Amino acid sequence: GAYRFDGSDDRIEIPLPDIFKDLNNNFTLSLWIRSDDISSNSTEIKTIVEIYIDENNSLQIFQYNSSIQLGFKVDGDKKQALRSMELLDNQWYFVTIIWRSGNPYFYLNGSLQAFSGIRDYPEGNKSGIFIGQLSNGSHSFKGCVDEFYVYNYARSPQQVYQDYLDTRDGSSDHRTLKSSETRLGDAWSCTIIPNDSHEDGKPIESNVLIIEAYGGGS
Repeated sequence: GAYRFDGSDDRIEIPLPDIFKDLNNNFTLSLWIRSDDISSNSTEIKTIVEIYIDENNSLQIFQYNSSIQLGFKVDGDKKQALRSMELLDNQWYFVTIIWRSGNPYFYLNGSLQAFSGIRDYPEGNKSGIFIGQLSNGSHSFKGCVDEFYVYNYARSPQQVYQDYLDTRDGSSDHRTLKSSETRLGDAWSCTIIPNDSHEDGKPIESNVLIIEAYGGGS
């Protein structure tokens, strides 16, 4: 069920969600990535995901120098990218970006990455989310992307690691919610929309779970 990109002209284009239109908002982005050539073609920048807001604000996940890097520009100030450790071709990696109070946190397989990347990376020119290449059609990625999620809040580091444990090795039949994600009185529910790759089916609603204080006992 993963999305395959041919390194030439494949891409997915998504209208820009409101959560990205103000970088004072908190959010989380996560996805699994498998590159065909992150190690064997380390001198070329290839864009995996670009979130292009406008000419002064954007985020980008790209591969370069045998690593996955996170570049970002805020109010016209292009920051030095954050970089992962060196990675291998044809291996799956779980990437999570937490944006909290205007600051990015980059996780690989549930572990925080704090290496310095490059500052001089290319950018697109069209608003939206683009997976597989820049919005201008260049710097195409060759490989696979799976389990692409956007959350409208900053997930906790504990939840990021739990997400990695829940989805590694192809597992995707359950999710575990850490206590750090909940508060007393929260009402949690799940809506599942089946899809046969052509159209959505009828939504299926779960029961509502209310977070209550533990009253003791067995």
